[in-house]
Amino acid sequence: MIVQALLVGLVVLLCFLGEFYLGYTMTRRPLVVSALVGLVLGDLKTGIMIGATLELVFMGVVTIGAATPPDTLTGSALGTAFAILVGQGTELAFTLAIPISFLAQFLIVANFIARANLNGRVEKHIESGNIKAIERLHLGASLVLGLILAAVTTLAIALGHDVMKSFIDMIPQVIIDGLNVAGGLLPAVGFALLLKLMWSKQMAMYYFLGFILVSYFNLPILAVAIAGVILAGIFYQEGNFRLLNMKAATTCNDDEEDLFND
Repeated sequence: MIVQALLVGLVVLLCFLGEFYLGYTMTRRPLVVSALVGLVLGDLKTGIMIGATLELVFMGVVTIGAATPPDTLTGSALGTAFAILVGQGTELAFTLAIPISFLAQFLIVANFIARANLNGRVEKHIESGNIKAIERLHLGASLVLGLILAAVTTLAIALGHDVMKSFIDMIPQVIIDGLNVAGGLLPAVGFALLLKLMWSKQMAMYYFLGFILVSYFNLPILAVAIAGVILAGIFYQEGNFRLLNMKAATTCNDDEEDLFND
């Protein structure tokens, strides 16, 4: 169990640093994290299934500016790990991932508050033009936060596996069935969060178009996604065509003005 806990903690650390050191690589998304956790625990298929389902739940969770949303990395890693180790499916992963992500959010906020103490040192390095020192502070602070999340994940799995298994065995079947139903509803919550970010009167018609294609024409999601890409390509070409026409019209008007001026 210690080895498995260390491997999952390593996955958390690498996924965290992958996004902070290499740019927005999406390595903290549930689909990536859960798949890697499933791989190191010997159940890649379950990891991918849990990751895909959790991705629907956390689809609208994005970091914009100084906002600190629930930590999908730690929630996905621990939810997937406990679900695989205890022998449960996506229902347990749902139940654990969401509250764990909110708890990990408090750790991240606390780290950001503590990191504010470095502002004075950063200002001194800016005044002296020591860019290398600023880079080291940034990379070091990110590494510390990654190590904290990895340590929390490792300890939770190493110390909480037996407790979690005993707790799961004590849950009545009726509650398990309720969790199954709730698990089926949670992806709708994820889509609702995403729509809240991007909803507009202009986008509404495409939402209802996708709904009709799936509900009445029984098209699979992949076909609807391909149709969306085709529509985007058509609109992009039309936009370029209109832009070219506007430029041509402007050039023509300029030529006519020059002709009359002559």
